Amino acid sequence: MLGLSESYVRELRNTKKLRSPGRNKKLILTSSISAYQKGRQKREENEGASRQEHHHQRRHSNGYAEATLHPDEYAKLTV
Repeated sequence: MLGLSESYVRELRNTKKLRSPGRNKKLILTSSISAYQKGRQKREENEGASRQEHHHQRRHSNGYAEATLHPDEYAKLTV
């Protein structure tokens, strides 16, 4: 469901990032899987936005910023 290796899922379970029911520690609650997926998606979205922001604006040592555009974005502006 998560697309992760079995050993990594065990590690997540051992570090309490994925929860198990009280009776059987080998099982993982589907609610904790859903919560982990949502948290991972939010982190990926935030990381993607910050990477994109860093990519579009770089600061030079002389204090000036250089804005860059993806070729597709540039094409939209020039049309």
